[in-house]
Amino acid sequence: PTPEQRLTEIRERRARNRAANPPDPLRPVSTHPLVAEIEQWSPAQRAAHAKDETWVGTAGRQLKTRHFAHVAAALMVTAPPGVHQPAAASRQARRVIADVLRSKEVAQRLLLSGTRVVIIPADQKLTDLPEFASLAGTKTHVGQDWDMVRGVESRNGVIAVGEENLLGTTTRFGANADGYSVLTHELAHSVHRVLTTRPSGRLEDGDPLDGAAAVIGAAHSAGVRLDDSPHGPARRQRSDGTWTQPNYAISNQEEFFAQLTNTWLGSNGGRDPFTGFPMRNDQQWVTQFAQRFTQTQVDGSETQQEIRRLETEQRLVQRLVPLLTELYGPKRTPDLGPHNPREAVRQENEVWDAFRSLWDGPNGPDPGLLQGTTP
Repeated sequence: PTPEQRLTEIRERRARNRAANPPDPLRPVSTHPLVAEIEQWSPAQRAAHAKDETWVGTAGRQLKTRHFAHVAAALMVTAPPGVHQPAAASRQARRVIADVLRSKEVAQRLLLSGTRVVIIPADQKLTDLPEFASLAGTKTHVGQDWDMVRGVESRNGVIAVGEENLLGTTTRFGANADGYSVLTHELAHSVHRVLTTRPSGRLEDGDPLDGAAAVIGAAHSAGVRLDDSPHGPARRQRSDGTWTQPNYAISNQEEFFAQLTNTWLGSNGGRDPFTGFPMRNDQQWVTQFAQRFTQTQVDGSETQQEIRRLETEQRLVQRLVPLLTELYGPKRTPDLGPHNPREAVRQENEVWDAFRSLWDGPNGPDPGLLQGTTP
């Protein structure tokens, strides 16, 4: 066969293999020996190694990026007593984190800055965790009870995420929309934090991470100017002519970047709580958003200072897609599966509930179901 025919055969064989081996949600997070070793460490040992600059630096130099991402995830995640499914929740958290951390430098900075992920047991409040007990009985800046919050990133780098959001279950505290990941949102806050404290090099060196904080700020300004964001248009006009308050993502550059991250990763399912508009959830929107802003023309009413500012922001937003690609890669790991798969879990539970009802019956197991079985 010709080289072209051979290439076609290889592609067809790979397609058949993918069809025969669909994504496995129970696939081990990593088979690297260092990950297996970390799994045997106590929480104190993991914390000590995570903040050991020499150990983290050596591991970073010796391991490939994908292996180091799994090492970082294994060091970060803790399932405290009370988590209903500690193995499943920890595994999913680690797989999500490893999928996000495509930049070895950012992964190292997160570890050394104290980033940790604590899983909130499904039937416990955020403030039941010792790390957040001081918030009990208080409210967030938007008036929500901290007791009811199911995801947060603290100033000292501790991330808390509800067990139910990792596994697609529900609790008395409510639940996020199917396909929405609290973990990727909160982890993006931590990524933003380490990017703003990263020493800047020379822009002409071509490092995609240089000036990242300025790129993020310019992207938020672009959203304000275009009246668009990862949550859709900034406001919605009600039937009585009044307007809703601005959407959650447009409120500040921190939330804009966190939701932009979710959009890039495909973990932004649902609708904005203020406007009701569906949220953006694919990389194509990010690319088109950046292109629209860089092609924006002045309308003649701007001052010279405003024009120079627009031109500067346009140059920065041109670097938005390369920045997100450097941070998170061009696509997700195929085996990761959907985020917060509430609908799939609900349907599976209905099947098993029906099976149990059929099996048990009103008077116990139906003897007819046992016919033809062997002990």
